[in-house]
Amino acid sequence: MARTVARRPIFGFALFVAGLVALRPDISFLGKKKEEQTVLPADEKAKITSILGREVMDSRGNPTVEVELTTGYGTFSAIVPSGASTGIYEALELRDGGSRFKGKGVLKAVKNVNDIIAPALIGMDVTKQRLIDEKMVQVLDGAQNDWGWSKSNLGANAILAVSMAVCRAGAASMQMPLYEYIANISGRPTDKYMMPVPAFNVINGGSHAGNRL
Repeated sequence: MARTVARRPIFGFALFVAGLVALRPDISFLGKKKEEQTVLPADEKAKITSILGREVMDSRGNPTVEVELTTGYGTFSAIVPSGASTGIYEALELRDGGSRFKGKGVLKAVKNVNDIIAPALIGMDVTKQRLIDEKMVQVLDGAQNDWGWSKSNLGANAILAVSMAVCRAGAASMQMPLYEYIANISGRPTDKYMMPVPAFNVINGGSHAGNRL
């Protein structure tokens, strides 16, 4: 006579495994501990490796500040624009004074870039634009007047040159055009853009005019 062997249903074991996984998600059904998930590190290439400031000439032949900022994505430069006339609410640029370039030299501002700003920003992520700007304006400079943060200690020309270079480096790290990157970090819509509308002066005065207008 053939011997009949009783077979236990397998669903009991399946329920046991399901319960074990629910209670201990770090254990696989084979009884081996799952490997810890690796947390991806921050983008090391987006960190600042060097900042170099120098004195260059602007379109009027006056000294201004240029900064070269290097990350793992390359080297990015920015030159500070310098208007002929300034208003009372504007941030204060730093000039050397004296006879050199009629007092308009910017070697003091360049020195602040190389000796104060650069060491403080090395290793920071260029995509942290607000954090970097606030560190330069409020921590490293710290000067205030009746209108707010005046930037008079390090010079607005030193701070702005670095800030502009950081912005360009940030755009490159995100593989975005500069205009799209600025809209992105400003919280503006990036689905459509408007071309800037040019404006022209017909009658001009102040420091731009060679008359008493």
